Amino acid sequence: MCQTFFKKIKFQLTILSLTFYSALPGQIPASEIDYVIRFGIENGLSDFQILDELRNRGLSDKEVQLLNDKIILQRRSKLSPKELQTDSIKIPITDTFSTKKQGLDFNNEEIESFGRNFFSGNQFIFNSDIKMPSPKNYFIGSGDGLILDLSGIQDKVQFLTVNPEGFVRVELLGPVYLSGLTLIEARDKIKGLLSKIFPQLNNGSTRITLMLREARSIQVLITGEVERPAAYTISSLSSLLNALYLCGGPNKLGSFRKIELIRGNKVFQTVDLYPYLTSGIMPQNTNLEAGDIIRVPYAETTTIITGAVKKSAKFELLHGENLNQLLQYCGGFQENAFSSLIQVERYSVKEKLVIDIPDSLYKSFIPKNGDHFFVGTIGDRFSNKVKISGSVYRPGTYAWKPGMKVLQLINLALGVLPEAYNERALLFRKEADGRNSIFRIDLNKLVENSEEDIDIKSDDELIIKNIFELEETNSVTIEGAVQNPGIFPYREGLRLKDLIFLTGGLLNEAFIERILIYRRNPDESKTSISFNLRENNNEEWKLEAGDVITINSKKDFLNEKIVTIYGEVNSPGVFQYAENLSLKDLIFLSKGFSPFATEKSIEITRRLQSVDPLNKKAKLTESIIIDLSNKKLEDTINEIKLHPFDIITIRNNPSLKNQSFVEIYGDILFPGKYALKSKDERISSLFTRAGGSLPDANLARAQLRRKVFPGTKAVQLAELTTGLKVDSFQTEEAGEFDVAINLLEAIKKPGSKMDIYLEPEDKLFIPRINNLILVNGEVYHSVAIGYNRGKKANFYIDKAGGFKDEALKKKTFVIYPDGSANSTKNLLGIKIYPRVEPGTEVVVPQIPLDSGRKKPFSISDLTLVSSTIAGISTFIIGMVQLLK
Repeated sequence: MCQTFFKKIKFQLTILSLTFYSALPGQIPASEIDYVIRFGIENGLSDFQILDELRNRGLSDKEVQLLNDKIILQRRSKLSPKELQTDSIKIPITDTFSTKKQGLDFNNEEIESFGRNFFSGNQFIFNSDIKMPSPKNYFIGSGDGLILDLSGIQDKVQFLTVNPEGFVRVELLGPVYLSGLTLIEARDKIKGLLSKIFPQLNNGSTRITLMLREARSIQVLITGEVERPAAYTISSLSSLLNALYLCGGPNKLGSFRKIELIRGNKVFQTVDLYPYLTSGIMPQNTNLEAGDIIRVPYAETTTIITGAVKKSAKFELLHGENLNQLLQYCGGFQENAFSSLIQVERYSVKEKLVIDIPDSLYKSFIPKNGDHFFVGTIGDRFSNKVKISGSVYRPGTYAWKPGMKVLQLINLALGVLPEAYNERALLFRKEADGRNSIFRIDLNKLVENSEEDIDIKSDDELIIKNIFELEETNSVTIEGAVQNPGIFPYREGLRLKDLIFLTGGLLNEAFIERILIYRRNPDESKTSISFNLRENNNEEWKLEAGDVITINSKKDFLNEKIVTIYGEVNSPGVFQYAENLSLKDLIFLSKGFSPFATEKSIEITRRLQSVDPLNKKAKLTESIIIDLSNKKLEDTINEIKLHPFDIITIRNNPSLKNQSFVEIYGDILFPGKYALKSKDERISSLFTRAGGSLPDANLARAQLRRKVFPGTKAVQLAELTTGLKVDSFQTEEAGEFDVAINLLEAIKKPGSKMDIYLEPEDKLFIPRINNLILVNGEVYHSVAIGYNRGKKANFYIDKAGGFKDEALKKKTFVIYPDGSANSTKNLLGIKIYPRVEPGTEVVVPQIPLDSGRKKPFSISDLTLVSSTIAGISTFIIGMVQLLK
């Protein structure tokens, strides 16, 4: 650290000495150029900073550009043995300290992967209702709806449906097998059969057309690193991209470049989404078939590029892709980008490295996983800009030319204005070390040639003031109860009444019995002066520059009195109190009673005027209950006068209730919302009203979600069971929680304990039986397997290729369709795997990286367990014999 510090001091002193040297007229010597380059490289400055320093010392742009190669040669001569070999290209490595000095910003915050926003928040639904021409290469299958159109001499339209065996029934022909044929092949087949009945089909007088009316539904499985892996039922017209829309696309770990379409237990196609995301071209958007599996693997090589590029993001690269291709994916450089050099932060075995990559190596540099590229910007300094501002005819920015003088710059601005202050102008100059220098110029002497004109340098700024800006500004301020308070210019002899007149006069509520004036003393302290405006002719009070006059309002001294109304009124709230305000007036102000208001119990809570502070049982308020059940409302409430700070509460009519709704959806005959018939309606009643379940419904895994209402028992129960407050619930839907139910038992025994009562806004979901078992996690092949009755989780794990070495076998668990889970049990070293139902997901977790690998269960361990069990058995038998 000390050595680095003294290097920086040495460099700064050197640059300072060169600054004075370069101020002398004449060309910069080569020794000075070499000295600046050598010290810049040794102290970690970038090429751009070194060239900018030389440009400020008087070198032209052409001369500066010629020094690029010289800097590169000197950098290579300074390289240490520590180099990076990347595809036979050696690139110098910069340490992290020098990177910070250059002002680079490797931001390590989470950066979104390129393409994820394309799928995020997607609400895509593929509509199977045909609104497009029939695709000619579409393969017909069971469930498709077709239109057979005969036109010409024979004019007839038939609607055909492919049955589960693959046949359609055509009039005059009977069953015709079409499954597996394209639309064109199926048309030709039907034409060949019908031509025996209608010869006109052969000579063209009758034409035949076969169109797709309704596409069948197919089921595909989407697995791997996607947002929502699951089995999806979609239209047979859907493509791989349609399916990716449905599942939310790849997640933050998923690949966009190697998406696999598995068909017939083989990888049928590998899809790269980058051409589609960058250019809109999707050449391999294959239509899906029933049983297809879409697998999104982990992204292998991901890099980040930030800075002055058009799209800062995390990008995934294929094997062999170079830095130039990465620049194409991110849209290229921004207008202000320093495109001659890109720096990359790379992970080595022990630490991070920073690598400088010149533009000549962009096409040959191969990024690695985890690289973070940064593109800097060109500085704000201009090589040929000067500025003039202030009291001139045309202030602004002008082009600088070598040898430009101050008077030349003023002439470019068409000269100074008549009110310009010529005795002193200021020339601001930014030196090479970042400090600002100021030159004071007497313009009169320059014009008279009594002083030598000063050279202008690039990026200088000349400021000329006018005489009015240099005069002291005097003003007075008035605030408070006047028509237009504010700041007004001070003039000698200004009096208080003159200032009040300038504001437009006093307001009606002005409190003129005490006016307050703050006055500034010569030592900058303040003195306050107060008086009655009506006494002693005080309107003639003489003001001074800097006075601040305050005139308060009478309202400021009054305590505002209010009344409050709550409950069943259309606009409850707080209202200002006025004398003789009645209850009827307040109900009018609150826009009247709501439809659910009751007249039997209107309560007025009134504050007592005197409370004994020493009496613990002393009353704080009094309550007035008004019963209007036997009286006319208007006559009564008109008689009641309110007091300040009264609180009126209009109660709810207990005999009136809004309709409450519950919802049932899923595999049910009539899904939708239903109004509760009574307070004690149960789930079996709702199930019956909805027409019962469909044949494939999984009633054993029905789910009930209940909304949390603040202050209800459900909230208290949820807080007790979860240990969280309602506001902290992290459920799928905020403010809802799952209720354990047994719908099968409730249907069998209506009114039993399992047949629970419904609450408003309950949601009852009846899932569909899913005969696929999804195996995920640390297995050799994540796959969906058909359900086998009675088989446990280990059976399906074996079908998925078995456990990986990283698998945490004892923590294997299953997730049932209703969201509940069950884990593997361990009894004397024997694993008891959980049972599996249709639609279950089997998950094999990974051994934590920081936990260490446990030694596998060996034969010696088995022998030890067996001997231990045998010893325990012998001991038990011996105890039994003693007890006989």
